[in-house]
Amino acid sequence: MSSNSNTPVVSPLASAIAEALPSAAAGTSVNPVKLATTWLARDTDVQLVNDTSRILSMMAGNTAIYPSPFPTLAVITTQFTAFAAAVNGLDRSKASTVRRDQTRTTLVQGLKDLALYVQHASGGDPDRILAAGFPLQRKRGPAPGAPQAPKELRVRQSPVSGRLLARCKAVPNAKSYQWRIATVAAPTAWTTFDIVTVARFTFDALAAGTQYVVQARAITRGGASNWSDSVAMYAN
Repeated sequence: MSSNSNTPVVSPLASAIAEALPSAAAGTSVNPVKLATTWLARDTDVQLVNDTSRILSMMAGNTAIYPSPFPTLAVITTQFTAFAAAVNGLDRSKASTVRRDQTRTTLVQGLKDLALYVQHASGGDPDRILAAGFPLQRKRGPAPGAPQAPKELRVRQSPVSGRLLARCKAVPNAKSYQWRIATVAAPTAWTTFDIVTVARFTFDALAAGTQYVVQARAITRGGASNWSDSVAMYAN
């Protein structure tokens, strides 16, 4: 029996968007905006690692708004892990460059598909878009949104072995902050901690003699900032 050629083929992305529409309708903005994806081409490798990490973290915490991401966060995480490993293993060989380029292309396409899902699921609501970790397209004049990344980040050793004390300059309107740490040997293998309400943090149980890098970001009603510049310090 021949198949009906008029039967529409529904893609996984279309299905995911359809499932998101009830959520989108509830949060549709009176003045809908679009999220930006041009940064995907402009980002350096390190910036793409940081921006993807932010998106994964924020979307994982907003399942009520984004119940059925497509691609799934598990898929994006797999693509992200492969890209981060390729960046960490980058040397002067052609093979490592090809591996970096291939994994970056795969990750960027995955993020573009995810951005399309977020655009539909958010209903164009800027707060919902920012809550997914994506930036907004720029309009004339300053766009509302996430705060600037924390500045004047300082890290010092504690009298207690294996402890680092970090603080940053308070960000206007920021009600909370989030901190993360990695070793200099594996700078993209971040350990991200729970949100705190003050612009300082204590890192415990660190390996003495190991050099670490620390970053912070501020969180306001409009969303989370980018991660700050890294500051390195040895644990005593």
